[in-house]
Amino acid sequence: MAKPAATPTKTTQPNQELLEVLFTVYLVGRKMKQVAKKHHPVQIHDLMLEMGILRLIVDQPRSVSELATLLSTGLSATSERIKALVKAGFVRQNSGDDARQNWCGITSKGKKHLETTQAHMTQNCHAFADTFSISELTTVKKFMTKMLEKLI
Repeated sequence: MAKPAATPTKTTQPNQELLEVLFTVYLVGRKMKQVAKKHHPVQIHDLMLEMGILRLIVDQPRSVSELATLLSTGLSATSERIKALVKAGFVRQNSGDDARQNWCGITSKGKKHLETTQAHMTQNCHAFADTFSISELTTVKKFMTKMLEKLI
């Protein structure tokens, strides 16, 4: 005699929904990466890391290790990207009392680059930009922020 199928419990159903959401987020990220490769000359991983760094230091200087932690990126990858941003004139780096503490701040040229690149990225999202209301975008942002907070 065949075993009856297990009925979802209150705990398994939300877990399944969460897995579906996480997989959908993954697929959206992959598709955005694919689309961005067609429209931007810089390797997309570098661009997203670059924008992440600039966005995190636009209001306050941060250490390289703090940036690496916040961006879930290795210290060496973060450090290399910061060196490139310093060389381009987008970031200034100051050493603290401890040689391991290099503080990064954004320059006016970096702010302009951030604004220009974000505008360019927004234009490339035209395929779905009109699909969502501000309310829906706010809900998604809250959801994603909550997920990030739990993962940190």
